[in-house]
Amino acid sequence: FIENKAPDILDHKSSAIDKQKVINTLKDNELKEEFSNIFEKLFGTDLCDIEKITSLPKILLDELSWEPGQDKEFFADGIFKGWPLRVWPSFKRPFIKINGHYYCFELTSLLDNLYRVLQKTICRLKPEYLNIWNERQKTISEELPFKYLETILVDAKVYRNIYYKWHPNKQSKKKEWCETDGLLLYDGYLFVIESRAGSFTYTSPATDFPAYMESIKNLIWKPYTQGIRFIEYLNSDSNIEIFDEKHNLITQLSKKDFKHIVICAITLDHFTELAAQTNHLTNIGIDIGAYPVWSISIDDLMVYADIFSNPLIFLHFVEQRIKACASNTLRLDDERDHLGLYIKHNDYIMYEKNMLAETNSDRIFFGGYHEDIDKFFYSKQLDPDLLCLIKQNLPDRLNEIIDVLNFSKKHGRSKIANYFLDYGAEWRNKLVSSIDNVLAKQEMRHTVILFTIYESQKNITIFCWQHRVLPRNHAFAVQCVKPEMLISGDHNRLLLELVYSEEGKLTDVFWCNVDLGNITDSESQLLQIQANSLRQQRTAKVRANREKIGRNDFCPCGSGKKYEKCCYL
Repeated sequence: FIENKAPDILDHKSSAIDKQKVINTLKDNELKEEFSNIFEKLFGTDLCDIEKITSLPKILLDELSWEPGQDKEFFADGIFKGWPLRVWPSFKRPFIKINGHYYCFELTSLLDNLYRVLQKTICRLKPEYLNIWNERQKTISEELPFKYLETILVDAKVYRNIYYKWHPNKQSKKKEWCETDGLLLYDGYLFVIESRAGSFTYTSPATDFPAYMESIKNLIWKPYTQGIRFIEYLNSDSNIEIFDEKHNLITQLSKKDFKHIVICAITLDHFTELAAQTNHLTNIGIDIGAYPVWSISIDDLMVYADIFSNPLIFLHFVEQRIKACASNTLRLDDERDHLGLYIKHNDYIMYEKNMLAETNSDRIFFGGYHEDIDKFFYSKQLDPDLLCLIKQNLPDRLNEIIDVLNFSKKHGRSKIANYFLDYGAEWRNKLVSSIDNVLAKQEMRHTVILFTIYESQKNITIFCWQHRVLPRNHAFAVQCVKPEMLISGDHNRLLLELVYSEEGKLTDVFWCNVDLGNITDSESQLLQIQANSLRQQRTAKVRANREKIGRNDFCPCGSGKKYEKCCYL
């Protein structure tokens, strides 16, 4: 701009710009104004001038701003005078008014407290609006958790504002009508939702500890007790009844249908550090017991709705998140750090345990894991259509399995997904390598090959069916697995069948548990003969290809044991 409009006053030898000299040089008033605006945005305070960058009315800006020296409480006489342990002036009014201009220089405080500041200001100026505000706040705070959870868990079954007859507390012997904000059911998971629209006090615990504790109890303790009360009701009978607000029967639920039950205390306010450590507040008098509760703000839930595109991966994260709630050592200061740790280390509770053992420490601080998440949302502000690339680095074939499981909508798919996602990179790579090898060999030999992966008593046998080799034959697969189980001594094993198209694309996934507990004596004898024959064939084949099998090598018979403890004897 300067080079084009006033080249004679630009000193190319210096980066300094004399604003007044430029303005005096320019003849055109419009150019003067244009330059002044540009200068203020680059080097001045225009980007912090609330009146210039918003259309807020002056009456509201006055109510949201302090003039210098106007706040008398922060520096008033008494304990902690002028200390940050007192309530900060910016917690009550986020802007400052200087020479008739309204400025905001501290974005963190603004964003963390703006909603509550606006609420108190508007309701103070217009008291008759208080009830309307509270009603709308209650409605939206109860709607948003389900909106975001249903965005992630598509087609979940939802029951909102449910009622049931149970003991309102442990002291009561009489059953009464009790309420829960809602239930969300998804493939064996039950989320017990308790929403809280109450505000978290910004009163410092150093100056008013009772008020601080009451706020925590309202946002953590009460939702927890309400969630536990429903779980006690669920466990009280094989089938329970739930009702609507008019006490009409909605449906029946059975505890046997749920493998995972999660209490979610979802808050409108995000009291970040405390919410991330909900299960570790015993030292300040908040003991929620052994059952973990996931306390999360609506804002953080909205983040998850933008990041998780596959509900099965989200459910696996929830499993890790609940394990973190139960951990005695892991302490994080931000909910998003849980997500960052999960993306980076998967089973981050085990990662922490290994780190503690390696460093011989009692506690390790994990911070900054939410940095990539922050960068993504900053970029998304500039480009709303930006796709989220924040996810675990999964091998393509494993991603393909998880995606097909998700689209299949088969009951129990989350359990199979968790089976694969539980393991780290080494096991995942071993799985992918085995699939690649089997598919390649089957192409050449035109025969179906099974393979078994042995890992910590969670052995799994996998068939890769290809249409141009052999169509899927479930009965044949089961019969092939049984001798394998006898060899390894498994009484129960997961059988996974992957079906690939002629183009090599995974089209379907089937699974079942094969149990040897109900086989007849004659079948057992036949399987034992098959197992012994299979052992001999495999061992002989390996010996024919090399001179010696090492004692610590895995036995070639397929037992999953070391050679010296198996066929070497």
